[in-house]
Amino acid sequence: MAMKDQKVRIEVGYGLERIIKDEISNRIIREKMVSRFKKQEYYEGLSAALKEINQLIKDNKRLIGALPTK
Repeated sequence: MAMKDQKVRIEVGYGLERIIKDEISNRIIREKMVSRFKKQEYYEGLSAALKEINQLIKDNKRLIGALPTK
């Protein structure tokens, strides 16, 4: 999150790229973060995003570290 630049992104490492794809990252940013950031609720936005990412990882443990399919 770069507050001065008004930019946010989710960086996903190789071990999680099968779980948190670009479209999922974009949805989390749009639905969980941006709406709260507009109300200056930065902690709430980050917390909501992290909770969703944590749940995705818990629900898809078998995919952690697996190579992405082409």
